[in-house]
Amino acid sequence: MENDAMKNSKGQWFVLHTLSGKENKVREKIENSIRMADESFPVYEVMIPIEKVVEIKNGKQSTVNRKIFPRICICPHGSL
Repeated sequence: MENDAMKNSKGQWFVLHTLSGKENKVREKIENSIRMADESFPVYEVMIPIEKVVEIKNGKQSTVNRKIFPRICICPHGSL
């Protein structure tokens, strides 16, 4: 879902380097700032590039989300 949004959007992007494992926390903080800010706030969305991968452990198959670029958050910049 997020990958489709990244492919279809144009314009400038912010790429944020985060601490390992803190990507979701950074995304939540920025999304809270977006909700509290007015419409002039330059960022309107925060994405973490992920892909679904099938893993087999102990003979059991499971689908997991794997980060394509660990420690990276991507934010489109500008107006919608």
